[in-house]
Amino acid sequence: IGNYRCSGTQNGESYELPLTVEEYGDAFRFAWGAPPTLFGLGILHQGVLAVALVRPSTGAVGVALYRLELGKLSGIWTRGDGSIDTESCVVPKGPNA
Repeated sequence: IGNYRCSGTQNGESYELPLTVEEYGDAFRFAWGAPPTLFGLGILHQGVLAVALVRPSTGAVGVALYRLELGKLSGIWTRGDGSIDTESCVVPKGPNA
């Protein structure tokens, strides 16, 4: 729960973007980007977050799996084209976090 800074790969290209995670009942809401362009709804089970993703502007959907670590989310994701990419999100540190 909170704000993260994510970095990862998509089709072999690197990217960075912010992520906000909020409680939503027993689940969690995700919003990537500033302003957000990708949204998700996830559940936590035994230290693993499973997240369904949607990009409303295109209707594209995907799935992400993150391992929850102290101050960090590490995982893999797919946007439905059959490829699997990686992403790591950390809680920003410092005065500009």
